[in-house]
Amino acid sequence: MKISECTLSKETQDLLYRYFAAAANLYGVIEIGKLLKIYNSQNEPVSEEDFLSFVKNMNFKGKYFCVFNQDDIYDDGSETPALEQEILAEYLYFFEFDDDSLDKYEMLKYRQIGKKFCVLDKEQFLRYEDDCYFKKTPDFLEMRSFLRNETGLSKEDADDYANDIMICFATQPDNSKSF
Repeated sequence: MKISECTLSKETQDLLYRYFAAAANLYGVIEIGKLLKIYNSQNEPVSEEDFLSFVKNMNFKGKYFCVFNQDDIYDDGSETPALEQEILAEYLYFFEFDDDSLDKYEMLKYRQIGKKFCVLDKEQFLRYEDDCYFKKTPDFLEMRSFLRNETGLSKEDADDYANDIMICFATQPDNSKSF
C-alpha cells in the first residue's frame, strides 16, 4: 500500500495525537493497529490508508511517545508490517533504544501476554493523555490519607508525595501490580 501525504482534517489529526498519547500512557506499548480499532470504535472511522499516512507524517517533537517498528528495536533488518508497528511510552526508551530500554520493553511485553486487553470508554481513555494521570484506587486513597494524617506533612506535600509514588509505580514495567 502506498502511503501518501496526510489528508485528514486538523481536528481529526489533533484527536489522533490525543489517542496516541493516551495509549502510550495507559498501555506503555501497543500496536498501532489496535489503536486504530479503538479510535474507529469511538469516533468517525478513518481508513487504514489515511491512518498510516498520519503515522508516517507524525511530528514527535514535544510528545512523550514514539512509534517503533521491530527494526528500530532489534536492529536486525526485519521490516514490521505497518499496523504492527508499536507506540512506546517515553519511559521505555528515553530518546534512544539501549540495552536497559530493551529490557524494560521486553518485560512489559512479557507481562502483557495472556492479559485481557482493556479498552476504556472514550472519556476515560482520553484522561490518560495526561502523562501524570492515574486512576485514584482505594489503595492510593488510603496511602494519601496516611501521608496526610500520620506523617505531619502538609496536605499539599502529602498529595504530591502520594502522586509521585503512584506515578513511579505506574511507569515501572517490572512491577507486578498494575494501576
